[in-house]
Amino acid sequence: MTSIFIMRNILCILFLIFLGNTFSYSQSDLVTIPSNTITKVSAQLFDPDSLIHHAAKFIGKRYKYRGTSPKTGFDCSGFVLYNFRRYKIILPHSSYEQIKYGEQIEKNEAKAGDLIFFKGRSTKSKMAGHVGIVISVTENVVKFIHSSTSLGVRYDYTNANYYKIRFLGIRRLTKETIVLTKNR
Repeated sequence: MTSIFIMRNILCILFLIFLGNTFSYSQSDLVTIPSNTITKVSAQLFDPDSLIHHAAKFIGKRYKYRGTSPKTGFDCSGFVLYNFRRYKIILPHSSYEQIKYGEQIEKNEAKAGDLIFFKGRSTKSKMAGHVGIVISVTENVVKFIHSSTSLGVRYDYTNANYYKIRFLGIRRLTKETIVLTKNR
C-alpha cells in the first residue's frame, strides 16, 4: 500500500513538472535572430490580431528611456521588443537595429503586425530613430501603436505632420521572410 502511495506521488510530481515545462520557456527556447546571417524562417511567427490586442493593453503606459516593461515604462523599441518577445521573437533594443529585420513592404501593402519606422527628432537623418507596430491601413494612411516620448504608449497616424515627414518604411516578419541582417 505504501509503495502505491509513493508511486502515485512520484507520478503527480512528474506530471506537475511536465506541465511546468509545457507552459513556460527558458532563454534557450527563444528565437533569436543573430546578426551577420541569413535565416529562412520556417513557421508562422505570430498571430497579428493577438499581437495588436496585447499591445493595446498598454495604452497610456509612460515613456521610459531604455524601458522594456509595463512596470517601468517603454521606449519605442522596448515596446516593440516586449510585444514580440511574447511570441518568442527576440529583436534588438534599438530602432536602428530593428529596421534591419524582415522584408521591406510598401505603405499601401502594410498589415497589422508589421513594423513601421521613422527618423528620430532630426528630419535630416537617414537612420531609424523611432519604431511602432502597424494596426491598420486605410487609403494609404497607417494607424500604428508606439511609445512616444511625450505621451507614452498611444495610437498615431502616418498622415500627422510629425510622422509624415519622418516616415522611413515598413518591414514584415512572416514565415516566408528572409531575415537579412547587416554587418555591425
